[in-house]
Formats: sequence, C-alpha cells, structure tokens
Amino acid sequence: FLEATNRISKSAVPLVHEVIPLIDKLTDTLAAAVIDESLHTAIRAAMARGVEVLNRYYSKTDDSIMYRCAMVLHPRYKTSYFKKQSWPADWIDNTMQLLRTQYERHYAAASTVPNNVHIHIVNNCVSSS
Repeated sequence: FLEATNRISKSAVPLVHEVIPLIDKLTDTLAAAVIDESLHTAIRAAMARGVEVLNRYYSKTDDSIMYRCAMVLHPRYKTSYFKKQSWPADWIDNTMQLLRTQYERHYAAASTVPNNVHIHIVNNCVSSS
C-alpha cells in the first residue's frame, strides 16, 4: 500500500493507465490477507472491508471510457492486460468497440494518415502497414 500511495502521490502527471493495474494489485494483496489464517480475525475482517471499498471504486472505472481507452492505447497493455487477468471477452470486445467509436466520432475525419498506411484491427490488436 505504501508503494501504491507513493506512486500516486509523487506523480507529477496523472497516469490514467495505471489506475486499473494498481487497484488490481491492491485488491489481490487484501484478498490474500483475508484468507490468511495466521492473521488475527479483526485484521482479516478489516482486509475484507478494504476489498469491498476497492471494488466499489473499481466499478466506477466502468462509468468512464477514459480508463478503458487509456489501457488499450498504452503500448505496454493494449488488450493483453485484460486477457491475462481473465476479464470477460465481451467486456474486452465492448472496450474495443468504444475505442473505435471514439476514433470515428472525434478523429477519423481529421486523420492525417498517409494514403499508403493501412490500419488493421485483428484480434483486438491495432497495427499499421
């Protein structure tokens, strides 16, 4: 938790693409503590409450397409992060459709891509040739 707090607090620029992986890491840590029988019952209960709070905030990331688009557009993540985390395929497909819609609505008409460059979306991965 200290590492996550320091990362968010010291960042000069908000890094939207880090929000989902950070919440996942915190949730995994708390969930592991919840089932750790070597910990006192009160600690485990507090960890369970922490998971509930994180899940409440996590669900809010679906209210904005910004988190999804930031993850998919980030070169490190694209859709691989969601696949590795076993997110539902329909959620990933929906995210790709949201991204396509945003591109078409706000950027396609103003595109300055040369005529000899072709954009391909295959298996939810964006590439150009």
